[in-house]
Amino acid sequence: MSDSLRWPALADFTGGPTTGCRRGIWGKVQGEVSDYRWIARSKGFGADCPELAGALRIGNESVPVTGGLWRRLPDRWLACSVYPSRARDSAGRLAVVEKQVTEWRPPDAVPGVVGALILLPELARYDDRDWWDRRSQGSWQQPEYALDIADNDCPLVTGDPTMLPEHIERARTELVAAIDGDALRRFYARLLCGRFPVRLQRPHDADPLPSAALAALLLPLPRPWADRLSLAGAVASHHIDPKDLVRNWDGYAAATGPDEDPDLDPVVVALADTMVAALLDDDPESLHHLTVAL
Repeated sequence: MSDSLRWPALADFTGGPTTGCRRGIWGKVQGEVSDYRWIARSKGFGADCPELAGALRIGNESVPVTGGLWRRLPDRWLACSVYPSRARDSAGRLAVVEKQVTEWRPPDAVPGVVGALILLPELARYDDRDWWDRRSQGSWQQPEYALDIADNDCPLVTGDPTMLPEHIERARTELVAAIDGDALRRFYARLLCGRFPVRLQRPHDADPLPSAALAALLLPLPRPWADRLSLAGAVASHHIDPKDLVRNWDGYAAATGPDEDPDLDPVVVALADTMVAALLDDDPESLHHLTVAL
């Protein structure tokens, strides 16, 4: 087994089948009366989850942002890339954000982090070119109408463990380059104390958090934790409302937010220090003795 597959979030993973995803695009259509809607989707996307768009809400969505979202639902994971929209409705109002979304339902043997490592950076490559040139073809007066996305335009998640080390190293490298060690320590300490939603501190002038880095946050966590967390790489609001965010997200990246808790358990802080050191040193083996305690 590659050393990079020794991260706790990948516990007991020895491989699995390649699995497909369903895909949709959420936003406003240029020049149309309709509000936010599914602009395009593949066959069966969201068919049994009418509130899927609400599960990906990141604040009041009044501010254009770029980032990845990783959302755990009871029976699936949602990977999402959010970016500023260029569409304006019939009244000339800017749509603010657009979202590329995949829903992924892997076998139980496949850890969630596998999908996060593959899907989040893949979706970050997509934009409105998937539908913009086809917008005049739409029957947009029909509320349930959406343009088709072909199955072969939906990402695949490989279950081949030999393909994962490259994804893991990219994600880890992007995380440690984007977030300083102190911010990571505070994030993990508050997470392990259950202070949800947990803010990952970003500088005000920072570039958007790379989507792969969001996936890397899961790596040092025990698999039961990593498999259930929902993380937002951006919040589309000037004012952060934790009570609103916690409905969808366990953690989020933002420059502003509530003050940090001063009374964190020193034992948990020490565990967080060990997790951060493992990420910085690319040393998953150092975490194996911690997983039972957590």
